[in-house]
Amino acid sequence: MPRPEDILVLREANPFVPFHLRLSDGRTLCIENRDFVWVFKNRVHVAIPSGAGRPLDREERVALMHIVSIEEPA
Repeated sequence: MPRPEDILVLREANPFVPFHLRLSDGRTLCIENRDFVWVFKNRVHVAIPSGAGRPLDREERVALMHIVSIEEPA
């Protein structure tokens, strides 16, 4: 299980590099912008954009215990 600090390091990187959160249910959340992820003590909130130039479509709330891995795209 990642620590909040592990995600914060990637979120605050300069320059920002998109990364993926792989979840225990097999889904992958792509973090394409530092402003789309909020990190809390036991969970993260990820904003999921609906498309180019459109408002955010939804928000995923994920407990840290359900994040299997954090990956940076190659």
